Amino acid sequence: MAHLPAFQDLLTEEEISEEVCFKLGETFDAAMSEEAWVRLKGAYEAMKKDHGEDDEVVRACRLIEDTEAAEEFTQMKACLGAVVHPAGQVWPYKFVHALLRLVLKSGNLNLQAHTPVETVSERDESGWIIVKTARGDVRAKSVVHATNRWVSHLLPEFGNLIFGSRATLASVKAPEGFIKHTGAQHWDSLVNNYHLQLPPPYNSIIVGGARALLVHSPQECCPNDDEDKQFDGAPEFFQSWPETDVVGWPGTQPAELARDVDEGGCWSGIESTSIDSFPFVGRIPKRDGQFVAAGFSGHGMPRILLSTAHITPLILEDLGIKFTPPSLAAAYPPLPKPFEATADRISSLQTVDSAAIFDKKVKDCLESAKKPFCNNIAGRPRS
Repeated sequence: MAHLPAFQDLLTEEEISEEVCFKLGETFDAAMSEEAWVRLKGAYEAMKKDHGEDDEVVRACRLIEDTEAAEEFTQMKACLGAVVHPAGQVWPYKFVHALLRLVLKSGNLNLQAHTPVETVSERDESGWIIVKTARGDVRAKSVVHATNRWVSHLLPEFGNLIFGSRATLASVKAPEGFIKHTGAQHWDSLVNNYHLQLPPPYNSIIVGGARALLVHSPQECCPNDDEDKQFDGAPEFFQSWPETDVVGWPGTQPAELARDVDEGGCWSGIESTSIDSFPFVGRIPKRDGQFVAAGFSGHGMPRILLSTAHITPLILEDLGIKFTPPSLAAAYPPLPKPFEATADRISSLQTVDSAAIFDKKVKDCLESAKKPFCNNIAGRPRS
């Protein structure tokens, strides 16, 4: 929740809010089955019990229990109810490039694209770390590993901690302003879709999830690093989604993708999955001068900005540089303890039977695949 004002403050300060399509508003989690409604209401009641009725976050959330009202608010057909809560929307690619442009203008950043790092040395007696690349070596006083799923390429101790998770989404053409709120549909704890609409002049709906399709072949999802392949049936699934799921959809059936399938119309790629669901942020134990921010498990938007704000003071302290935290960073909460990359956490997780965890996920997915809402759907390959 702290990321909502954090983004607003940062983007206002840098005067890039409009450029990165930033918007604050409300989002929803819509229950598309009785099973999902019991789960969502239970989570809402648990939050109230944990934080109290007067908590700021609790007061910002609400239930829509009337099915007609829920369908009208969410624009989702056959929605039984919804939990509504605050949310923000920003275009990540535009956001990152805007920040890069600002820092490059300051003259304090040397950006080397398409330059994979091959090895990172230990800190030598002179305080230097050697970062080896195919284009030459770089000497650094500190190194941050921010490669998410791929962090174990250089840090083998994360090999049993962070895995690849293959996911998919699509960009579907839509009338301007057709979708009123970002949101997610839930059928059970695994099966969901989520969506938002881009502002003019783009207007397309970004819709992802497609779990009703993917649970039929869970081994293709996680752990899986095949980022150069489409999921069979995914484009057809997404093209059928507006007509089957969205109230008042005026478009054609099937819907038209905003681009060709393999040119951004339907994306398939790799997110990270952390073995305990939390990212690893902070100093890397036993690696002097090295830091990590990785394993965000598909929740980068509400985690990365303030996680990396936590790392900067650690680096400055490590270098012996005196500093005063900028007001934008000083105002926000400390890093949540489950995110800390402590030696005890990393050591204990290295012995976890990750194969057993993923085997259970596969079995859970196949159980979901038997449920009515995961059958007779457009785009699902026929056996």
